[in-house]
Amino acid sequence: METRVKEDERRRYVVSVDGSESSRKALAWALTQADLVGALVDCVFVWDFLHLWDVEGEWSVPDDVWAPERDGQRMLTNVLAEVAGPQPAVPVTARTIRGAAAAALLEAAKGADLLVVGSRGHSALTEFVLGSVSLRVIHLAPCPVVVIPAK
Repeated sequence: METRVKEDERRRYVVSVDGSESSRKALAWALTQADLVGALVDCVFVWDFLHLWDVEGEWSVPDDVWAPERDGQRMLTNVLAEVAGPQPAVPVTARTIRGAAAAALLEAAKGADLLVVGSRGHSALTEFVLGSVSLRVIHLAPCPVVVIPAK
């Protein structure tokens, strides 16, 4: 006998996708694991470029040059199609969030069963191994965190 799980009762995995190779690997891992347990996947692209806003808080870059919501959504759609194909095996949402990366991911992870991020190195040894965003979310996330290595 097959038991159907209601959409609102399914597990939810949040995965950070920024177009990098490590985030593509994180998405692939999250989709595979979600398929095993029947979870939903919530793909999140976080952007925040404060220097692109003028002193009145208005967007100072013409939309024909760069529109972060539109371009971020397009990137998510393209990466999802590349990684999961045209018909993902599990329900997937894709959304953009304006904010500092770690803080926005922590907020997105509220109520989630798992947060999945890719690792990227910067300069210090710890940041080289994990990346500054992944380092912050593993300490503060409201749910378990999986960090997928870039290599």
